Amino acid sequence: MGKLDADNFISGNHKIVRNINRSAVLNLVRERQPVSRVVLSKLSDLNKSTVSSIVRELLEEKLIYETRNGESTGGRKPILLQLNRQDYFIGAIDFVPNYTYVAIGDIEANILQKKTIKTENKHPEDFIRTCLLELLELKAGLGCPNLKSIGISVPGIVDGASGKVFVAPDLEWKNINIKKIYKEVIFKNHHESVIIENEANASALAEQWFGNALENNSNRVFISEGDWYRSYF
Repeated sequence: MGKLDADNFISGNHKIVRNINRSAVLNLVRERQPVSRVVLSKLSDLNKSTVSSIVRELLEEKLIYETRNGESTGGRKPILLQLNRQDYFIGAIDFVPNYTYVAIGDIEANILQKKTIKTENKHPEDFIRTCLLELLELKAGLGCPNLKSIGISVPGIVDGASGKVFVAPDLEWKNINIKKIYKEVIFKNHHESVIIENEANASALAEQWFGNALENNSNRVFISEGDWYRSYF
């Protein structure tokens, strides 16, 4: 066994914690907007300097913006924060056996444009290209300068890091690399991040963030059957 590189371990650990804190702050802005830095600090149990640093990053990336002043509790009026729905657009492709859904939404998961395409099983690479091109058409129709990220869900066993679909029985797909198609063929001059996830996992996360998930409950079950029946509790 090789020697543990303590510096790299600590650095990696710090990045993980930072990303967790960042996600927590962004989600609190989404849930409580408009909200002040002070309230974010109290709700997240993070110190004010950490919250201020994360908020500065989110402002620089235009994920959030400063809006009106809030009510004073004795000192200076706080500046309130909100999600930036105008500049942050996200693409989505949901591959399911009968029909595939291509959409563009804003950062609060409001669907702005959507198209339904009959799923093609025999030539998966060509079909994935078709769906990516449809996403580009929706983007052009909305006049979006850029998509900040693209989420793709597949009902099968996937590796999000490599973008490979090992097997998707309902689609009759095997060993398909979606990220490779994305990078080499369709979006070679674009810089959006691409996230590929198992359909059930993606649906559970969507319900947790935007649906009817129970608050303060870390144990959740998501059931999906076919294209239509889905249950979350």
